[in-house]
Amino acid sequence: MRRRTRTRARSCLGKLAHQDRAAALRHRARLIAAGDTRLTVYRCRFCRHWHVGHYRNH
Repeated sequence: MRRRTRTRARSCLGKLAHQDRAAALRHRARLIAAGDTRLTVYRCRFCRHWHVGHYRNH
Protein backbone atom coordinates (compact mmCIF):
# COMPACT_ATOMS: atom_id res chain seq x y z
CA MET A 1 0.00 0.00 0.00
CA ARG A 2 1.30 3.40 -0.95
CA ARG A 3 1.64 5.99 1.79
CA ARG A 4 0.46 9.50 1.00
CA THR A 5 2.69 12.33 2.05
CA ARG A 6 0.85 15.36 3.34
CA THR A 7 1.92 18.23 1.14
CA ARG A 8 0.99 21.87 1.15
CA ALA A 9 -1.06 21.34 -2.00
CA ARG A 10 -3.14 18.58 -0.37
CA SER A 11 -3.42 20.19 3.03
CA CYS A 12 -3.79 23.89 2.40
CA LEU A 13 -4.07 25.25 -1.12
CA GLY A 14 -7.57 25.64 -2.52
CA LYS A 15 -9.24 25.46 0.89
CA LEU A 16 -10.75 28.23 2.96
CA ALA A 17 -8.47 29.42 5.74
CA HIS A 18 -10.41 30.03 8.95
CA GLN A 19 -8.91 32.22 11.66
CA ASP A 20 -10.09 29.97 14.49
CA ARG A 21 -11.49 26.52 15.19
CA ALA A 22 -14.99 27.86 15.90
CA ALA A 23 -15.23 29.41 12.42
CA ALA A 24 -14.07 26.16 10.83
CA LEU A 25 -16.64 24.19 12.84
CA ARG A 26 -19.43 26.53 11.67
CA HIS A 27 -18.32 26.02 8.07
CA ARG A 28 -18.22 22.24 8.60
CA ALA A 29 -21.78 22.33 9.98
CA ARG A 30 -22.99 24.19 6.86
CA LEU A 31 -21.31 21.64 4.59
CA ILE A 32 -22.87 18.74 6.50
CA ALA A 33 -26.30 20.40 6.30
CA ALA A 34 -25.79 20.63 2.53
CA GLY A 35 -25.18 16.89 2.35
CA ASP A 36 -21.42 16.48 2.60
CA THR A 37 -20.25 13.88 5.10
CA ARG A 38 -17.11 12.57 6.79
CA LEU A 39 -15.60 16.02 7.34
CA THR A 40 -13.08 17.02 9.94
CA VAL A 41 -11.56 20.29 11.13
CA TYR A 42 -7.79 20.59 11.47
CA ARG A 43 -5.06 23.16 12.02
CA CYS A 44 -2.81 23.37 8.99
CA ARG A 45 0.87 22.93 9.71
CA PHE A 46 1.76 25.02 6.66
CA CYS A 47 -0.36 28.18 7.03
CA ARG A 48 -1.36 27.74 10.74
CA HIS A 49 -5.02 28.48 9.90
CA TRP A 50 -7.93 26.05 10.32
CA HIS A 51 -9.37 24.05 7.40
CA VAL A 52 -12.25 21.67 6.81
CA GLY A 53 -11.29 18.48 5.01
CA HIS A 54 -12.32 14.90 4.49
CA TYR A 55 -11.20 12.19 6.87
CA ARG A 56 -8.11 10.35 5.69
CA ASN A 57 -8.55 6.70 4.78
CA HIS A 58 -6.15 4.35 6.49
